[in-house]
Amino acid sequence: MTAEMILNYSPEQPLLAVAVLLLLYALKSVTVIFPISALQVAVGHLFDPLPAFLLNLLGLVITLTLPYSIGKKKGASFIERKIQKYPRVQIIAENQKKSPLFLSFFLRVIGC
Repeated sequence: MTAEMILNYSPEQPLLAVAVLLLLYALKSVTVIFPISALQVAVGHLFDPLPAFLLNLLGLVITLTLPYSIGKKKGASFIERKIQKYPRVQIIAENQKKSPLFLSFFLRVIGC
């Protein structure tokens, strides 16, 4: 999804546009459908600089908070199920306690 697509489908009414854009930020946080830069550019085109900055800031807060909240609520039970199914996951979980930054970086590199 590009900024042009977001602009084409955004509502004309400002409050409705804000609601739709914040919903897109929430969807962005749990999917990989479109880049966050497309949302930020679209917001910059639709609003004046100060409201656009504040809306992008609020969108960024939503983008970071939603996955964190989901992980905090569901993460422990998810890991427990994976440990029961795959015993090697327990080794990864134990290593994360020793060095969370390294493990996070390592798993990101593997994903790339």
